[in-house]
Amino acid sequence: MLRPGGRAGFDSSPAASRCTVLFISIWNGRDSLTDTRGPDSPAVSPTRQCRVCWIHRSLDEFEPKRRICRRCVRLRNVENMRKHRREAARRGLCQTCLNTPALDGMTICRKCRERHRENNAARSTRLREAGACRQCTQPLPDGWEHAKCRVCAEAESRRAKEIRTRRLAAGLCGACGERPRVKLETGEFSKRCRTCLDKAASYKRNARERRHLTAGGGRSVVERPAGSAPGAAEVRRR
Repeated sequence: MLRPGGRAGFDSSPAASRCTVLFISIWNGRDSLTDTRGPDSPAVSPTRQCRVCWIHRSLDEFEPKRRICRRCVRLRNVENMRKHRREAARRGLCQTCLNTPALDGMTICRKCRERHRENNAARSTRLREAGACRQCTQPLPDGWEHAKCRVCAEAESRRAKEIRTRRLAAGLCGACGERPRVKLETGEFSKRCRTCLDKAASYKRNARERRHLTAGGGRSVVERPAGSAPGAAEVRRR
């Protein structure tokens, strides 16, 4: 291995010696630079240089027998997953399991969607019973009736307003962001597309019918027996 000093035309100053040993250590892939310190220097933890980011990190930040730090491994895994998901989207496959065809108009298959719903419902139930925020999992204040704390609720509302503003500025539906807005008879454009307007109207109509059927004397709807003649919904007193 090259040693600094002793050759004509070579700078043998301490700074040059340090730079030379640093270069040789990087080139040889050595785990530490403790050989450049004096005998009375305090002991330091050994380091290793990552082959991706080229930063000297402690050995605790590396997997055994690996020359790449955990941070770069995590980033590389994320980039690989993004590449696989883009390929799955191009082939019309689920972007979660990468095997099953995705549902129409969605990026996930039926099995993965059901599993996600079950996991989210179990997590929400667990956090609600523990009295914690569903977003940040921090304890909720006494008397707070919402599922999220004030900070998370305000942040979510702010993000939703920003997304809706960008969609409307681009001429897209403020709800789905996929289809153009509808031009009204007054010449102005609505804030939603025709599909989202129909969904909202159907939801309001169903809510009105439910309120009408359950109003007055505590009446509730009874399902019509199979095979009976169609007619008005039967009701009974509770």
